[in-house]
Order: sequence, then structure tokens, then C-alpha cells
Amino acid sequence: MARIDKIFQDTLSLILSKPFEAVQRPKWQDGEKVEVKRVIAVCNNYDLSREFPLASIRPVNLKGCIREVLWLHQKRSVDTAELGLKIWDAWADDKGLIRGCYGDMVNRPVIISREYREGLVPIHLDQCVPELVKDDFYDIPCGPGNQKQRVVGYGFPSQTDFVLWSLKNDPSSRRILSSMFCPVTSALKPLEECAFQINLSVQDGRLDMTLYQRSCDFITAFLWNTAQYAALQLMFAHDAGLKPGIFTHFIQDCHIYDRHIKQAEELARRPLFFPIPQVTISERMQDKGFYDFTPEDFEVWNYEPLPQIKFEVAV
Repeated sequence: MARIDKIFQDTLSLILSKPFEAVQRPKWQDGEKVEVKRVIAVCNNYDLSREFPLASIRPVNLKGCIREVLWLHQKRSVDTAELGLKIWDAWADDKGLIRGCYGDMVNRPVIISREYREGLVPIHLDQCVPELVKDDFYDIPCGPGNQKQRVVGYGFPSQTDFVLWSLKNDPSSRRILSSMFCPVTSALKPLEECAFQINLSVQDGRLDMTLYQRSCDFITAFLWNTAQYAALQLMFAHDAGLKPGIFTHFIQDCHIYDRHIKQAEELARRPLFFPIPQVTISERMQDKGFYDFTPEDFEVWNYEPLPQIKFEVAV
């Protein structure tokens, strides 16, 4: 029995024991209001050196999980056509984009110095959100034809690049994180990211990572989010030449929707006696880095999940 399955079923039973509560958002696609059962501040730890959290209580599409997390942190895209999954189509605009969310947030630059240092790139005025720009920017010759451009500081073109550089060059830092939260724009987005921040730490050659999730539709998203961010941690560790350590998953609000109760009760009754799956990185990735990863570079062994369950999605 995999530890993730026991954690899932125990948390599921706890949520089912709670009373229904009305919520303002979201609604069902037919316009009916939603009620939820929920628990607050759920936190679990997984030692990735011993076991990958791939659940068998129902099938988890690991390649799909990894495709989405690479779409966010590697491609840094908001184009749902590039994702190849239907999970965000309901929030996309007429061009299939979810502007201002996910990849757009990860793609924001990170400034760590006012002075140039090796490995850093100039961050120009037009790359920064207006609320972060002060008057103390610099005009330096860095454009075409030695044209001067206004530079705010030096750092990295994306949060992913900042994380990858920090793990190799500043591993003792307590500031290695990537966040999709912005108080200025969050309420204006097509949707606010549920899994919104990761924080990484290196100790004794091991990489630990914490995922902060503000909200989790438990029986539809919990197993998916756990697997995909555990995979992201493995990819970061591989890139930095570190061993994978503890993956901590913190969720502020874990809930089940009223139209999912029958499915939840079925999952709560399922037996947990099945093999523990193993997940490994393919040999193709030897001497390759984070930007070389594809979903096919994760190999799954000994995976025998129970049948899938379908759910209606609230929006």
C-alpha cells in the first residue's frame, strides 16, 4: 500500500464527517449554487528518496500531471492549446489563453541585484509590473547598436530561471521560491491559482520543497497536484545534481462539492491493498537539465490502480 493512498482516504473520511457549507463561488455549469464539506490547514510530507506519491486508489495520469507542471514552470505558457489538456478550457478567452495566470506569473523576472554580477541579466523597465518600478533605474548601453535602455536591476528573466540558478549557486539561501500570487492583480485574473507557491531548501546534498496550495477540490485535484509537484521537485533536484528529499504539501482549504459525495463515499470504501508503484527518471536525461525534460522522461513501474471515477466540474 502506498502512503499517499492512506493519506488520501483518511483525509477524505475527515472531510465527509463535516457539515455542508454554502459558498459564494464557484457554481455548477447549470447555474446551481455549490455547497461544500471542508477541512482547514491540511499538511502532509513525502520522502521522495523512499517513495513517489503516485496513488492507486484511482488512476492518476502521471504524464498529464507532468505535462501541466512543465507547461507552467518550463514553457511558462498560458496557451491551453500548448497544454494539450482540457482542464483550463472553461477559463480561457476566445483565443484559448488564460492571460495573467500561471505561466504569465512564473514568467515574471526576478531582480536580485542593482549591480551586474556574473550569471545575471539586465531586467528592463518594460519587463516589470508598474507597481514595482521606482525612479532609481539606470540608463545603460545594452540595446541594439549600443542603444541605452532603462534597466531596473539584474537578475533572471523568469522565476524558474531564478530557482535553477539559486539551487546551484546559492543553495543555503532561504529565499528560493516561486510564487504566482500578486495582490495587485489576483482578483482580476480569469482564475486565481490554487497551487500558487513553491519554496525550496538544500541541506546535506538533498533538496526539500514545500508546495503551498490555497484551495483544493480534494477528490478531483489532490492526487494530481501531489504527483505533479513531487515530479517537479525530482526535476529540480536532477538539474542541480541533488538528491530528492522531503516534499511537503500544505493546503489551506480542502473541500468536497455536494455533487461529488457519492463518488467520495465510494473512494472512502475502496480497499488499499495494491502494489506500491515506482517512478524513475529515464536514462535519456543523464547529463541533461530541467529544460530538456518531457513527460516521457518519467517511467512508471508496478502501477495497478483501481478503476477511474468521473466527476462534474464546478466553474
